[in-house]
Amino acid sequence: MSVCMVRYKLLIRKGALRQLESIVDYIAQDRPQVAQLQADKILDTIQLLDEFPFMGPITRDPKLAKKNYRVLPVEEYLVLYLINEDEDTVIVERILSAKQYSYYL
Repeated sequence: MSVCMVRYKLLIRKGALRQLESIVDYIAQDRPQVAQLQADKILDTIQLLDEFPFMGPITRDPKLAKKNYRVLPVEEYLVLYLINEDEDTVIVERILSAKQYSYYL
């Protein structure tokens, strides 16, 4: 018996990449050696979505929940994403500070 798992394509929006850059720049002000490590953790976690697109729950924010946005916590950051099942694609829309946007959880 063989199991065929669909791997999803990952698409990270330019705005989300800019947000990640801002996070790295902010951390680098005080802890430059930690900044790239944090970016790597976020990107490594996002990479898991190609095999496990449903690992993040639907957000609690009512407006975004209606659109099926999911949220994936990565330490003190949140990755907001959508799943397009018709095209087997995960679309990362935003990368935010959980301290500012904890209501998504």
